[in-house]
Amino acid sequence: MNHDKVQCGGMKVESGERCTLRTDDSSGFCHKHREQLNKETEYAVMKCHNCPIEACSYNGKGPGGLCFFEIADQVKDFDEQWKMYQAMRDTLKFNRTLLGRMERELSRRDFSALGTKGDTLNTLMKNYQALVAINGGQMIQFGVFMGWQKDKSADDKQVEERRKTLEKIFTREKEKDTEREEEKKGTVEITL
Repeated sequence: MNHDKVQCGGMKVESGERCTLRTDDSSGFCHKHREQLNKETEYAVMKCHNCPIEACSYNGKGPGGLCFFEIADQVKDFDEQWKMYQAMRDTLKFNRTLLGRMERELSRRDFSALGTKGDTLNTLMKNYQALVAINGGQMIQFGVFMGWQKDKSADDKQVEERRKTLEKIFTREKEKDTEREEEKKGTVEITL
């Protein structure tokens, strides 16, 4: 057994268990989990003992007490188009889930008590409206990212063509009017 090797500090994303491989790399991570080193330092604040979710069943599963979900997130770097796409979809999906829950909560509330002391309906409605606005903006941005901008319809194209044709006609008529005025001036000068 080589005493220079240490157990890898990485985590198996599939199981949440610590890697059992041994490594002599100075990072303390084996070749399979070396990319987790940056995640360890980047998310050093995201330790399980600081987590607001006390009942998390993954508490303490990550190496070094780091949040399992923060380490397992493969999308966060946004260095490739598919990662950006996946992150945007995940955000929209999460927002839709929240909106659905808020809608169900609003639908069961008694609006006759609106504005009474201790009523939380106003706050819930404001939060709902804010989330609707945010989600709408994100959906538009996602559509642009996906290239789903509205193409001009056939009617729009016809209107544009008519406009261009009318501009040409008016330009020609204006030129003719200018020529006529110049001819009249020339005729007037000759008759004098």
